[in-house]
Amino acid sequence: MEKIYSLLLLSFGLFINTSKAQLREATSINSNEISIIEVAPSGFLWIGLKGSGCIKFDPTNGTSSSFNKTNTTMPTDSVRSIDSKIISGILNVMMGTNKGVSIQKGGAWSNVQNLPDSKVTDIAVMPDHRIIFSTEDSGFAVYDTLFNLIKTIKMENTVGMTTNNIKKMSRRNLNCGTIYAATNKGVLIIDSAKNVTKISVASSSIASDSITCVY
Repeated sequence: MEKIYSLLLLSFGLFINTSKAQLREATSINSNEISIIEVAPSGFLWIGLKGSGCIKFDPTNGTSSSFNKTNTTMPTDSVRSIDSKIISGILNVMMGTNKGVSIQKGGAWSNVQNLPDSKVTDIAVMPDHRIIFSTEDSGFAVYDTLFNLIKTIKMENTVGMTTNNIKKMSRRNLNCGTIYAATNKGVLIIDSAKNVTKISVASSSIASDSITCVY
């Protein structure tokens, strides 16, 4: 009987069963340092790597395509976050790095302009069609679907915001325009009017203000 291998995707608790030959194709990414795995509306898995760019993986037939700064406009091969959205009928896959954000749109690559901070930690596509990039030192950058900068949300212009160092955002299954953000000073909850609520050791029963992710 042909031996079956399983690729365990911890990000989703999802198992993908694939044959030995297919596994060899999938591991041609030449990296064991996976930073992020996201499922696009197309059903493809987008796998971000710490030092080798990103991979588009087709779980149906086990084939993969590799992208990095040698064959795209990506400024670095260190991918930290991925998110995707169908805009005007075209799939936009966004890659957050420590040198900005790159987008694959209909097979073509480009970079997001006017970021207040190139060190992007996460990406959130909101129900009201805003696209938000969180950063290490400058809070949040809010864009429209044409990737024009609308505004920034940071300590300097937002009452109650206690840090500009954002670790991760929660953006799954949200039905409102509220941002939930993990920081080194607790969890920040920011609504579309920029009202801020903070969950911290001082205000709740959580054990630490050093939060790495929220869901």
